[in-house]
Amino acid sequence: MTCRYIHSAHAFTVCLLVLLSAAFAAAEPPKETLVDERQVDQYLFQVFQGEDENAFPLMKLVISGEGQTLFTAADAEVFFPEQVEQEVILDGVKSRFAMIEEYSGGAHCCLRLLLFHLEHPFHLYAHVFVGHRGGWEGELRSDGRSIVMDFPHRWFDYFYSSFADSWEEDIPLVLRPGRLEAVPGLLRAETWSAEEQEARLDAAARTVREQPMWPKPGVGRITSSMQFPTGLCREMLDVCRTGHAGLARQLLERVWPGDTQSREEYWNGFLEELRASPLWDQLCDLNGWPGRGEGTFQRDNLLFPPNRWAEAR
Repeated sequence: MTCRYIHSAHAFTVCLLVLLSAAFAAAEPPKETLVDERQVDQYLFQVFQGEDENAFPLMKLVISGEGQTLFTAADAEVFFPEQVEQEVILDGVKSRFAMIEEYSGGAHCCLRLLLFHLEHPFHLYAHVFVGHRGGWEGELRSDGRSIVMDFPHRWFDYFYSSFADSWEEDIPLVLRPGRLEAVPGLLRAETWSAEEQEARLDAAARTVREQPMWPKPGVGRITSSMQFPTGLCREMLDVCRTGHAGLARQLLERVWPGDTQSREEYWNGFLEELRASPLWDQLCDLNGWPGRGEGTFQRDNLLFPPNRWAEAR
């Protein structure tokens, strides 16, 4: 709209006022509406519904106490789990935490947990990426020194397949300042005779080949963008978890329907998927692999590093 070609003084003034009103309205920050709140001791947790700069829905978490704002965060969705306040014993001392969940929206993404330490001084204890799900209703527990939580790890999502073909497994993790790792001793080596190894290899190969849509031998090039049955990586993972990574390799060589180059790409991709899991270090120990301490799970899932209060614990 323009007032340039309006010749009446009164009409020009009205037009100018309309334009100024529109400009002020555009500059006015979006209104926020309180949609939920929880009082935990002296701390007030509030969730507001508003909009981002592009007018998309946005929820905002505001935590206040003693007359001041202590923490703010925003995401597509912010909500309280069924059990906001959780209590664990750490080093013989009762420690209380509050948990808030953030969800980015979208088909498969992304849930994050905000964990606040309620003891003085109040602070964000950890920010954990939980993955492609809409909520986490687990409970925190303790091993005596650290928090333990069951993490819904998703194996092989989009690995030569669709998201729907991947699967979740609850893996108990130790959470402490700056660390998020699997509880020690989850995997155990199993001793198999040569006959048992061959029998297991035969059974696994048969299971893989009997999958619906398993390609016939000689298909040539197979790429990660193809919809490839996940039974192979499941069987390979199962034997690696018992310390028999050599059998996983033999299984791949026995059943692979494509060319040698694509087989090696699959094997390397398989190892990278394991590297991104919380069990990577234990798999390295069990199978004699190099790369212990080089997994990417903690880097990708522990979003908040140690802070000065956490380091002092």
